[in-house]
Amino acid sequence: MNISFVIMITNVLNLVTGLLMPYADNKASLEQEQLEKLVVFAIAWAVGGVYEFHDRQIVHEFLYTKGAKIPAKNDKETIFDYFLNDAI
Repeated sequence: MNISFVIMITNVLNLVTGLLMPYADNKASLEQEQLEKLVVFAIAWAVGGVYEFHDRQIVHEFLYTKGAKIPAKNDKETIFDYFLNDAI
C-alpha cells in the first residue's frame, strides 16, 4: 500500500500531539527516555499501522536496527503488540 510521506508525517505529528496532551494539561514534564518512547510509538503506528502483519514485522525490525528502545522481535510479537501506559 502506497501512502504519501506527507500523510505519514501528519499522522506522526497528530499522534505525538495527542499523546502529549495529558502532560501539557498537567504541566508535567517528561524525561527524554519517556519522550523517545512516545515518538517511537507514534512513528510505528503512523507508518506501520496500515500494514499487514508481515510488513509490520519489517517496520519493527527497521526501528530496532535504528536504535529505537523497543524489545527485540520474536516470531509472534512486534512493537504493535505493546501499548503505552500512564507510567510510560
